[in-house]
Amino acid sequence: MDEDVVRTEAERHGNATVGGDFKTAGSSLTEAARSQAGGVMKAMPGGLNACEIADATQDANGNWLVDIRYVGESGDVTVRSTWGEVEDRPMITDLQVL
Repeated sequence: MDEDVVRTEAERHGNATVGGDFKTAGSSLTEAARSQAGGVMKAMPGGLNACEIADATQDANGNWLVDIRYVGESGDVTVRSTWGEVEDRPMITDLQVL
């Protein structure tokens, strides 16, 4: 997977999350990541209004670790999403709050 493609998908996912478009945001998640999404959403600040890609690095397995910083009225939180190639497209396989 190319870094530019992963960054574009991560930005789309992050912007959809900020905008409350959970159908679009959820389309980036595998079943395993969907099961983690509820806990991650509980850690999000209230009144989300922005996000930014803080870092994107490739691990030894070829997956991309993308840190997205979400900003809201009540603070900010960084979420690490692991992106892998699933069915010929980048998808989030794991989520964790940093």
